[in-house]
Amino acid sequence: MTRDDSGNHPPIEMNMTSSETTESLKPLENFEPVEIEPQTPLQGSQIQGWKHPVLLSHEQLLSECKARRQKTSGPGGQHRNKVETGVFLKHSPTGVEAQATERRSQAENQSKALKRLRLQLALEIRSQQSALGAPSPLWKSRVREQKIVVSDEHFDFPILLSEALDVLAENAWEPHRAALQLDCSTSQLIKLLKKFPPAFVLLNQQRARRGLEKWK
Repeated sequence: MTRDDSGNHPPIEMNMTSSETTESLKPLENFEPVEIEPQTPLQGSQIQGWKHPVLLSHEQLLSECKARRQKTSGPGGQHRNKVETGVFLKHSPTGVEAQATERRSQAENQSKALKRLRLQLALEIRSQQSALGAPSPLWKSRVREQKIVVSDEHFDFPILLSEALDVLAENAWEPHRAALQLDCSTSQLIKLLKKFPPAFVLLNQQRARRGLEKWK
C-alpha cells in the first residue's frame, strides 16, 4: 500500500453490521506499561520475530482488531438523524482501544481511530527487544546532527515514539541515558515526547514512582 506525500495511508473499508452499536470506550489513564515479547501469552501465536504492532501496516493492524461502529448524530436540525459513523477499534492481542466519533464520515472516523490506536499502542506496549536493538535504521534516518526530524502527523511518528519509550524504559526513565543511546540530544528526545502529551505524562509518572525529579 502506498502513502501520500504526508506519510498518511488512504482510508480502508471495514465491514461492520448495523447491530454493532456500543457505549463510549473509557479513556486509558494511569496505566502501567505492558511489556510484550515474542514468547509471551499476549503475543498469541508465539511467532519468532514478533514486532511491535505500530510497525504493522494499516491493513495488518486492522486484521488484528475488533471493529465496531456507533450511531452518532447526523444532519437534520433539532430532530437529527442517527448515522452509524463512529468507529471503535480494539487491538485483540493487547486490549488497547481507540475511537473516533467526531466526523460525519465513517471513512474519516476510521482514519482517525487508526491513528489514535497506533499512538496508544506506542504509549502502552513496551518491548525490551526493541530497546536492545535501538537505534533502529528508521530512527537513524530521522536523526540529523542529533535532531529528530519527523512530523507528529507522519506514519513514522508512532514508531519513533514507541522506540523512544522502549529505550527510556530500559534506561530507568533517564532521558540523558536514553538520548545517548539514541544518538540525539536530550532536549530533542523530550520534544518528541511532548508532541504526544500522554507520552510526556508517562515519563513523569514513571520517574515519580522511582522517586526521581519530574521533567518540565
